[in-house]
Amino acid sequence: MRKAMILLMAALPEAGIAQTLPQPSSFTQQQIFTHWVENRCIGKITDNKSLISDANANANANANANANASAAAWLEVSTLPVEKFQQADAAIAKGLKEPLTGSTHDSYNVLKCTLIANGDGVQKIFNSSKK
Repeated sequence: MRKAMILLMAALPEAGIAQTLPQPSSFTQQQIFTHWVENRCIGKITDNKSLISDANANANANANANANASAAAWLEVSTLPVEKFQQADAAIAKGLKEPLTGSTHDSYNVLKCTLIANGDGVQKIFNSSKK
């Protein structure tokens, strides 16, 4: 039994390593904005109410009113004006309408959200706040 336990522990070395997740406030403002866009977008591509609740925070709402939502966590630590998030919401809506295909007939919507969040449109919105 002991031998089996040692073999199991050797096969799963990461099981004994504790992981500390970084705080949202440890990211740069650009990373915060990009992650907000990605989380917000993911909330728009699903019908799963639990995922929608987790992913989304309304850019017009007080972040504390929806503190359990992932996008709200990013919004809470952002110093950008709310208008930037409203503009990003429009960029998300536009980007989600763009076709994206791959080697299979899948929807690629999560990939699309990553591409939108890291695309030129969202980066231009962020960069326009630096003036």
